[in-house]
Amino acid sequence: MNTLIAPEKQRMLSLDVLRGVAILGILPMNILVFCAPFAAYGNPSIYFEGTALNYWIHGVIHVIFDLKMMALFSMLFGAGIAIYDAKSRKDGVDQTAKIRWLWIRRACWLAFFGILHMVFIWEGDILFGYAMTSLVFAWWVRRLPTPWLVAVMGAVLLIHIVLAAGFGWIMHFIPVPGEDATPEQIAQYEESIAFIDPSPAQVAMLEEVYRGGYWGLLQHRLPLIAIIQLGMFPVYMLWRTGGLMLLGILLMRKGVLTGDRSPKFYGLMAAAGYLVGLPLVLGGLYLNASNQWDPMYFSFPGQMPNTIGSIAVMLGHAGLLLWIVRSGVLSTVTGVLAKVGRMAFTNYISQSVICALIFYGYGAGLYGEIDRLGLIGIVAAIWLLQIAWSNAWLSAFRMGPLEWLWRTLTYMKPQPLRLQSGSSEGAPPA
Repeated sequence: MNTLIAPEKQRMLSLDVLRGVAILGILPMNILVFCAPFAAYGNPSIYFEGTALNYWIHGVIHVIFDLKMMALFSMLFGAGIAIYDAKSRKDGVDQTAKIRWLWIRRACWLAFFGILHMVFIWEGDILFGYAMTSLVFAWWVRRLPTPWLVAVMGAVLLIHIVLAAGFGWIMHFIPVPGEDATPEQIAQYEESIAFIDPSPAQVAMLEEVYRGGYWGLLQHRLPLIAIIQLGMFPVYMLWRTGGLMLLGILLMRKGVLTGDRSPKFYGLMAAAGYLVGLPLVLGGLYLNASNQWDPMYFSFPGQMPNTIGSIAVMLGHAGLLLWIVRSGVLSTVTGVLAKVGRMAFTNYISQSVICALIFYGYGAGLYGEIDRLGLIGIVAAIWLLQIAWSNAWLSAFRMGPLEWLWRTLTYMKPQPLRLQSGSSEGAPPA
């Protein structure tokens, strides 16, 4: 028996562990956008006190988490496509049409949940983009022969890199208002660079909005959705996410993400990912710091080392985690993380709800009040809460509450939720 298949209805332990780490790992990045202007995501000199500790915390989080966990999630979404497609040929019967419509329903419901999330809780949702990427692109090329899959994946990721560089480069051509500029010209310039370098007036406006009531925040959020979700999807997320989904399909096809390779293979995978990616990520961090975190420099070329290097570092993270799972060390830890991964959808949405209640005005209203060190404490507390919650919930139920709802809507009939007495059965991969 494959030791990497958990007894809970033959779930893949390796995928659950990777998913658990990914869902916990996106929080240190996402929490920044809940409590500060978006520019603070990549620039430690904006908004927070410019102490050495602040810069060190930013650097560590940047190297370990920034874009890496989103990349891991994207790759795992591609793995999910491969798992779903495998159902098409179950027991020697071709059920391609049936599985295709199941996937379309599954992705459409995910997009619907993403819309609810982005409108009513947080504009930075990723579920809608993942669902649309799979519907527009990834699902339809899942069966390409391996050489073609590799070629398409490489081309798509190259398009992403070129577009990211191009849009960053364009920022340098925005005309800077001169001394004789009118207030309207100054306001137009400030608006065009608000995402990378907000003016004091814009920061004050954000503080007022996010510390205010729910209705004012909702009115502020809707235009942001158009920019972040609809505007950036065709020029950024579609290509990066789509390419990484194809990488997930490829690595599932080769038995990498299923944990079927040797510990030596995963050790080499981790070493190669880190040797390629870390110099790029660390080099980019150094160059941005050397340029005093200049927003225009960060927009191009400062963001590019991490844009490229994050994919290699993500593979290093995946290799290390798969080595841990495959070698059997830290089995208690991996078992705990796997349950967090089995409830990734529920945990992702609950992170947004918790952060909104901490930082927004209809909750504790702590927007802008917590420094980076304090944010680390909040992240750790949420991690512990979600680890405890996931393990407690799955001791009585087969899947998380949102996973159950999603699966029920996909199959259009209620799915069993409670575990039978004395059973450790879990939900099959959805």
